[in-house]
Amino acid sequence: PDVISYTNAIKACGWAGKSSYAIKLLEDMKANNILPDLTLYLAVISTHGRGDEWRNAIPLIEEMKEVTSEPYNHACVELMIACSKSENHRQALEVYKYFLTHVQDFVPDF
Repeated sequence: PDVISYTNAIKACGWAGKSSYAIKLLEDMKANNILPDLTLYLAVISTHGRGDEWRNAIPLIEEMKEVTSEPYNHACVELMIACSKSENHRQALEVYKYFLTHVQDFVPDF
């Protein structure tokens, strides 16, 4: 398997509401020395928004920032979208407020 295969499997976990499986796939991928990319991280982060577990995505967002050097905005938007798709609009607002108050490098540009 490659990063694309893992990304698609993780997206399927998100659609099924199985964030724990998405994390296991990410760990398996790393154990097989396959480097995650931004798309994969966003897929894993999205599973937490769909599963009402957005706070569990925070360590992944920090890891994503270290590995990909991408700005926090991508993760914030992805997590807010996932919450909204699950009709958790209040959680989407909580995500935004969390980023504004707890993430020093976060500069909203949306």
